[in-house]
Amino acid sequence: MIKLKLSIVFCIILFLIFASVTWISLDFSPTAMYFPLVVGVAGTLFSAINILSQVRTLFHYKRQGATPNDQENGNEYEIPMTHKFKVAAINFLWVASFFLLIFILGFKIAAAGFITAFLKKRTDFNWLAIIVSVVLIVGLLIIFENVMALEFPKGILHVPL
Repeated sequence: MIKLKLSIVFCIILFLIFASVTWISLDFSPTAMYFPLVVGVAGTLFSAINILSQVRTLFHYKRQGATPNDQENGNEYEIPMTHKFKVAAINFLWVASFFLLIFILGFKIAAAGFITAFLKKRTDFNWLAIIVSVVLIVGLLIIFENVMALEFPKGILHVPL
């Protein structure tokens, strides 16, 4: 039960951070306000939904007189620490490889390569779904670059896309 309450407090803090980002971004120039405003509004909305969901879960447990640990979730410490470390290390390597690709090839090409590799290795997507996903994401990046006058990082190889 205490983990659920701490999670609610953390989500409230995130809500306040995203709400303040939204509020502050309104003072920016029209061009500079797009990104923080979109992130702030999305973060505020999602954190508010998460708070409402968790508070609803908390009231549900209080009405039943049970705690979340009494449910089917089981004990989180049953998973060995070596497995958790391995999962964390693998996820860290995925993120580090993405940053390395950005440094070498630039953001758009790194995003295309990373998304292709990630979806092929970590999901059961077929090649058609992977290609459609990559084309949509790179297309959105190109649209954002042109509409919002963004300049994504270029790699040391500076491959144009």
